[in-house]
Amino acid sequence: MWRTVGQEKLVNTLARGLAEGRQLSSYLLVGPPHVGKMTLAMDIARFITCTGDEKPCGECLLCDRIGRGLNTDVTVINKDYGAPEGAGEKTTIPVTAMRDVVLSASLKPSEGNSRIFIIEAAESLNVPTANVLLKTLEEPPEQTVWILLATTSDRLLPTIVSRCQKLELRPATRETVMNLLINEHGAEKQRAEEIAHLSGGRIGWAIQAISDPSVLEEINGKLDSIEEVLKAPVDARFDYALKLSRDLRQDRESAQQELELWIEFWRDMMLVRQGLNQHIKHLGRHSVMKAYADKLSLQQISRVMASIKQTKGYLGQNANAQLAIENMMLSLPQP
Repeated sequence: MWRTVGQEKLVNTLARGLAEGRQLSSYLLVGPPHVGKMTLAMDIARFITCTGDEKPCGECLLCDRIGRGLNTDVTVINKDYGAPEGAGEKTTIPVTAMRDVVLSASLKPSEGNSRIFIIEAAESLNVPTANVLLKTLEEPPEQTVWILLATTSDRLLPTIVSRCQKLELRPATRETVMNLLINEHGAEKQRAEEIAHLSGGRIGWAIQAISDPSVLEEINGKLDSIEEVLKAPVDARFDYALKLSRDLRQDRESAQQELELWIEFWRDMMLVRQGLNQHIKHLGRHSVMKAYADKLSLQQISRVMASIKQTKGYLGQNANAQLAIENMMLSLPQP
């Protein structure tokens, strides 16, 4: 039984090819974060090693051991691979770690019929590490399968992409996400609908949000800050700019997510302004957005969105964070 959800067409095509013996030595799974790439990779691993009649059965010894992370023939390689406990933060897989992986790939499978290597965030590989991987993909050891996971293939070496079967995962529909949360995770309909809208079709994120209340609490806290800023005078907005610029230095990812919420908030406001309430992402903020949208024209909303996106771009280029965010604050309509 395949555990991948929301990718039925892709799974059917892949399952048919594997069942007909068209197993390749390397695959590239591409899609947004939390869309289900690792789940699909594990499904492929189960299918290849499964000893049941209907693959992947999910019940045989090898399927069970893969599901519990115990199968010695399935190796997940990420930036922490091979690092000793307490080692400093790394941003990519070191070339030495990839060399170790390639060396281990020459060993024969110990449990099933293949050794399977799953590489996370493959787009972040530096050139030396990517070149080590490329040599292996060009002449893969027998009985090995390589599965690369990436948010985009554009940042991978073209020669690596050309050596893999590229499989693109698309965001699932809201209905698919909502039904999954209700039927398999016991969520109430209203909460499932809210999370389905917020998920953007990312199944993994939706499951995390339904099981960990802090996920939504963090989002709502940031949205509360956005609403407070919109009500505040210029000096208070500049205080916010200073705080967010400091946050960028301490936790860049969290601060970038806050800017993304600014974009989502104003995108939703534009949809509300046009009467497209069913398409907004933050359902619980509808009344607040409508109050603002009724006072603004589409052109005004569009200008603010452009300013926020421009600011996010500047920050991605390491511009002066405080100055960039202050300029964004000045683009907001006065309370």
